[in-house]
Amino acid sequence: MIFNGWGMKGFNDNDRVMGKKLTRLCLDKVRREAKMTKEEFNEAPLSYFTTHAMVEVEPNGKAVETYRAMILPPRKLTRKDALEAAWLAAGHLAMHTDPEGQMGYHYRPIPDKFTNGYNIVRHAGSVWGLFGAYKATGDVTLLEAGRRALDYLSHSIVVPPENKDIAFLDYKGRAYLGTNALAAMSLCEIPQELLTPEWKAKREMFGNGLMAFQVPDGRFYKSWDEVKAGGPVPDPQPRYFPGEAFLAYMKLYEQDKQDKWLKAAKLCADWQIDDYNKNPKQQPDAWVVQALCKLYRYTKDERIPDVVWKMVNWHFRHQWGMPEKTTKLPYEDYFGGADNATPPRSTPTSARNEANVEAWHLAMLLGNKEMADKLSESVQAAIWHNIADQFRPSNSYWTRRPDRVLGGIRGSLIANDIRIDYNQHFLSSAINALELFEQANGDGEFGPLSNGKILDVLKLGIAPDEAAKRLTGAAAAEAQ
Repeated sequence: MIFNGWGMKGFNDNDRVMGKKLTRLCLDKVRREAKMTKEEFNEAPLSYFTTHAMVEVEPNGKAVETYRAMILPPRKLTRKDALEAAWLAAGHLAMHTDPEGQMGYHYRPIPDKFTNGYNIVRHAGSVWGLFGAYKATGDVTLLEAGRRALDYLSHSIVVPPENKDIAFLDYKGRAYLGTNALAAMSLCEIPQELLTPEWKAKREMFGNGLMAFQVPDGRFYKSWDEVKAGGPVPDPQPRYFPGEAFLAYMKLYEQDKQDKWLKAAKLCADWQIDDYNKNPKQQPDAWVVQALCKLYRYTKDERIPDVVWKMVNWHFRHQWGMPEKTTKLPYEDYFGGADNATPPRSTPTSARNEANVEAWHLAMLLGNKEMADKLSESVQAAIWHNIADQFRPSNSYWTRRPDRVLGGIRGSLIANDIRIDYNQHFLSSAINALELFEQANGDGEFGPLSNGKILDVLKLGIAPDEAAKRLTGAAAAEAQ
């Protein structure tokens, strides 16, 4: 009854199946295995049942209760629980980054194969995630994987002859706004030991490239071809890319206090706020929420908190287990998940959570305890849901290669595929939520998977290269 990863019927991104379509496919597979005609199957009685399952995950080990073949984490997670989970997800990215820097884009554990196709926007985002995870843990393997993946991007950098001050990524003839934005963000997250004068110059050139995509009213062209053509700006605006560019401006400004980044970000804010207020029932862009929260710190624009609270309240109403969502929780493992798919998918959950974590920081800054408490509840639930989707030694016993799935975030509760952005969105949200988890449930302790392999660099207040030295020294001492 299990399909190729349950929610996947083939080896391409568009082969995802969910809901009633997935149910029909599963039932048809049952019919074929029973060697029944469609007429016989339709006339036969069909009974539904639930199961209570236990599994021994290692020889002579303790039997553990499972839920939908996975082991659910405890509801109360600590700071170190969140950091360990983020490190494991980053480790999965690093493990599948080859010597040339290309990532294993989309992995199917059941056949132990990677799918066709590649997405350079998600690659750039994963470079950003690897660097952020290294700076949070001191694990040098993440630094090295990030460096290789950044080098892979460098082969696609184009400086157009008509403007030597800008750069963009042209991957196989496609140069998109979103790729530029995430490339700029990865260079904003780059550790100091890798930030050469050349990469610093490229960072500014990528930012200038974003400004070349932007028009005076704050909107953007989607591709460099559109910029060169100079025709009408896309209406509606492309999905995600304008928000990614907005957030990239803010991260550029955090690293390099040039007024041009803040001015461009304000243009984004004006357009995004006006557009949202025209239809406040629309699904908010999680990138925009993050950017608005960061912009407020520098402008104190009084419009921002109000629109951010409206946006995150939309998230609350569409998250399983939140009081604002009136539909009863149908299954225990739906808790914390986004409700845009049945069952919930991991990436909508973690992408919205990135926004909610940043909104929590804004609520704390403003002393809005009521909103901060709501956001804390939502963030903790979402991280719980993502960890329930994470492969660990105790729940990967049934895969063909447990070593190749470790740390990976599944597509959903019933889709066992692992794609690089599933990992990146989760680890970014978890790292930014460390302070929230410590405030809610304490610091905690590292588990056996991470103990002695990572440090809580942000809490220790040390540089990541110093953490790496300490970890290397400890490992060498243990080996003697």
